[in-house]
Amino acid sequence: MRRLLFIVWALVTAMCLGSCGFVKQSEMTGLPLDSFVLEITVQGKGVYGVHIEYLIGGEPMGGRFMGYADNSEIRKGEVFHDEYLKGDFKEGSDISEMEIFVFAVTEDQSELSAGEKIPVKAALNTKQALILSGDPEQGFTAQLTDR
Repeated sequence: MRRLLFIVWALVTAMCLGSCGFVKQSEMTGLPLDSFVLEITVQGKGVYGVHIEYLIGGEPMGGRFMGYADNSEIRKGEVFHDEYLKGDFKEGSDISEMEIFVFAVTEDQSELSAGEKIPVKAALNTKQALILSGDPEQGFTAQLTDR
């Protein structure tokens, strides 16, 4: 009887572990399938958070915030990975038309624009790098890079 209970317990445990959500990754990029990653490097000072608003074809889709849980200043050189899944966009959206607005969040939680709207040309299973530089006194800039 104990042996039968052990076998049933082992089978149930194996089925539960087998159904856990393992993220499938692309063999080429190592990124989760059906996602686009925006890699944001903070090179500025006085940055306490990064706020991204994203649009497709000029239509607002949503916003993101990245920063430390304790609201402390982000260290220069810190990198955040902002992952956009296929489900983050409306069905049938052409994500190659993605554009973003970038805002630096300062110590007093003000959001300062880091420039004009940036065309991203996103594609699933790819990654693009963005650098946020500047400071609250001189202003902030955000630009895509080729890294």
